[in-house]
Amino acid sequence: MLNISMRVLPLFFRTMIAYLFPTLFPCFSALLLPHPSLPPSSSSSPSPVHTVLNDPPKNIYCIGDIHGCHSEFLSLLSKIRSLEGGDPCYLRSVILVGDLVNKGPSSLSTLRYCREHRILSVRGNHDVAALSVYRGTKSVRPDQSSKYGWVSSMSEDDASYLQSLPCTVSFEAGGRNHVVVHAGLVPGVPLFLQSESDMTTLRLVRRVGSGEGGSYKATRGGEGEEGGGELPWAKVYDGEHGRVVFGHDAKRGLQVNDNAVGLDTGCVYGREITAVKIGRDDGKIEFISSPCEEPGGYAPVSRGS
Repeated sequence: MLNISMRVLPLFFRTMIAYLFPTLFPCFSALLLPHPSLPPSSSSSPSPVHTVLNDPPKNIYCIGDIHGCHSEFLSLLSKIRSLEGGDPCYLRSVILVGDLVNKGPSSLSTLRYCREHRILSVRGNHDVAALSVYRGTKSVRPDQSSKYGWVSSMSEDDASYLQSLPCTVSFEAGGRNHVVVHAGLVPGVPLFLQSESDMTTLRLVRRVGSGEGGSYKATRGGEGEEGGGELPWAKVYDGEHGRVVFGHDAKRGLQVNDNAVGLDTGCVYGREITAVKIGRDDGKIEFISSPCEEPGGYAPVSRGS
């Protein structure tokens, strides 16, 4: 009984606050709840690993990796606002797939815009790395100084925003569950058993064993290079968690599979930034993009990209 009360009370108070004071934040009235698949102890975490978007808006726009390409990000947001008929609360419809920062020219501006406008995002590996540098738990090599130089200008509010980002956000659309995650999910693993490392860095998996006893394991696979039995996780994912929307894999670009949609289209490398529009009622998808404004991009293409 006590355990149930500890889980229900926070939800009760959050619901009452939203009900009693709806005018305080009219554009952000949807509640973010702990994912129901989590074990009870996880609900006490100050920044839930998995959250659920309760009462999603009519359309949801998931945006791929930004990497500090702030101008291109704003250009894409302008297109989304137009699609929403100029609705001043349109940012309530936006979910970012993470990697807001690093590599591009305007990481701090991107981070602060997202924080100040309370844009919902999951955490990416570069967001985690930037926070670690800020907290002093990650050292910066001389060749990484340009990537992390902006971190010294972060505020504690900026750090708190990054710290608060969950690993996944789930919502219902078209009668189907959707999960937004930065890198991916290991097929066959329950959501609450997925590791933060896999959810922020996964690209490839390898099949271990055969038949009903077989399973998939995450592998770095030469920074995203296929071969030796390693395959992109999205190609073998069978939809057990619903449709997954992810980023992190600029090398493969836009990926549209039956059960997974990859949105990292390499804006920071000179290509474009992409969003997918998902209709809440029918689940249909539509893609919107804005090109990189710098010929050749802002960063050299890495092996993993």
